[in-house]
Amino acid sequence: MKVLLNRLKAAYVSIYLAVASVIAAYAAWQLLQGHDVLTWAGVLLSAAPMALVIGFLMVKPVMARTSADLPEAHVPIAAGVALTAWGSSGDSWLPLSLALISYVGFLLYVYWYSRYGRLKSESLTVGKPLPAFTLTDKQGTVVWTHETDNYRVRPEPETFLEVIRAI
Repeated sequence: MKVLLNRLKAAYVSIYLAVASVIAAYAAWQLLQGHDVLTWAGVLLSAAPMALVIGFLMVKPVMARTSADLPEAHVPIAAGVALTAWGSSGDSWLPLSLALISYVGFLLYVYWYSRYGRLKSESLTVGKPLPAFTLTDKQGTVVWTHETDNYRVRPEPETFLEVIRAI
């Protein structure tokens, strides 16, 4: 089950980026065609922020991860949904549906996709010393131990990642 969930998460961000981008492009096209400005501006506001953020992060990753819960995106996206609902004439379900799809996709991104779902570790707690461990290079030579507390050789980044996985 966990493997399936991880595969769904791996596919989700690409699917979400594609859907948000298509919705944003369609809303921009509706605005350019002169359709209801208030309604389609709301749809654009609900889809464009995350399409742009995720798109830029995929092209040029400038940060390791986004802030928790993305509060800076909640406001414009929710405002976009509200603007769409307020501007909708009621005879067309499409704009509000697209805005709601954007918002639900955003909520899934924040509260499902970006969560690691790991249990708290007793051995890794802020303020506590790290547990005893040994670092080895790719050939198996010990390069650092908790007893010596100094490096014999400079470990490669992969070594650090192996330590984290082991803990």
